[in-house]
Amino acid sequence: MEPTLAVIGLNYRTSPVSVRERFWIAEPKRYEALHQLVRSEGIEEVIVLVTCNRTEFILWANDVPTAANSVLRLLTNEFQLKLCEWSHF
Repeated sequence: MEPTLAVIGLNYRTSPVSVRERFWIAEPKRYEALHQLVRSEGIEEVIVLVTCNRTEFILWANDVPTAANSVLRLLTNEFQLKLCEWSHF
C-alpha cells in the first residue's frame, strides 16, 4: 500500500491569532517534533512547516487516522491541546 498525503495544521483561515500563537513551534522544538513524529505510528514521512500564519504537519501516512492521532498526542503533550481546539486543525 502506498502512503497517503495528509496535512494537519492550522492557519489564518481556520483559527484566530490567539490559537495560532499558542501552537507556533520555535525552531529547536520543530526538530524535536519532527524526530518524534517520524517515529510515530502510522507516519512514514513528515514535514513540520511553521510560518507566522501557519503551523502544519505534512504527512505521508499508511494509516491516516493513526497518523492524525500521533499528531494529536504530540500537540496534547507539548502544547496542552484541548480536544475542543482540535477543530482549528
